[in-house]
This record gives sequence, structure tokens and C-alpha cells, in this order.
Amino acid sequence: MGEPLRYFLDTARLLGPKLASILFQLPPNFARDMGRLGDLLAQLPPDLRFAFEFRHASWLAEDVYARLRAANAALVIADSAESSTPLVATADWGYLRLRDEGYTPSDLEAWARTVKEHEARWRDTLVYFKHEESGTGPAFARALAELVGTALPG
Repeated sequence: MGEPLRYFLDTARLLGPKLASILFQLPPNFARDMGRLGDLLAQLPPDLRFAFEFRHASWLAEDVYARLRAANAALVIADSAESSTPLVATADWGYLRLRDEGYTPSDLEAWARTVKEHEARWRDTLVYFKHEESGTGPAFARALAELVGTALPG
């Protein structure tokens, strides 16, 4: 493992039990590079959870999903007004980034169904809403938690 990655992971570990996962968010102009993905996954320790948000469409492919599955790394299911990631499970846990600022109650009900449908596949599901000035994200989180029947982390 390279020193910058080791330092980053050692620093992240200081979060202790509050460290749910580590997100790698690739820039929209970074096209699929299986060599780089494989090199990174080979360096990641198995005791931490890693999620990958690919923002270039070339990454949304079966060989990428297979590589993530082999490492038990989650494909980030991202949803925004502009685009959505296919709902593909690549780990035994899920990671949702819900970034639309205008979710309706029926939208949240649909996401709650998605979480419930994956309960058998995912031991848990991490859901993150967009952080914005209007403060709708926390309200969406409370509503979704109620629909799913779970408590928000404290």
C-alpha cells in the first residue's frame, strides 16, 4: 500500500465506530480504467468498507460490477435530477446517495421499497441525502427512516 493511501486510511480509522464506509467519488471526466480500479482494490484492507461513485457512464459495466463484487465494495447508487445510477448490488451492504432536492412523499416511498427489497441482500444500507442550504436533506432522511422503520444514527 502506498504511503498516501495508508496515511488516509489510518486517519479515517480515527473515526472509530462512526466510520461507516469510505467513499471514492470519481470525477465526471474519468473514464473506465480497469487497471487503476484493480490496483486500488488490491490495496484496500478487508476490515473497512469502500464505496465507489462513478460519474462517467463508461464505468457502469458488468466487468466493473464483477470487480467490485470480488472486493465486496459497493457501487454507489446515486440519484439526482440529472441522472441515476443503475440499481446494481455489488456488496453485502448498500450505499445510496440521494441528491435530488425535490423528493416527493411518493419518491421517498419508492426509495423505502428499494431499501426493504434489498434487506435480504444487504446487511445494512447507508443512505445520504444532499446537503444544501434549504435543509431539506435532514427532513428527507427523517421521512425515509420512518418509512423504512429504522432510527437515524445519533
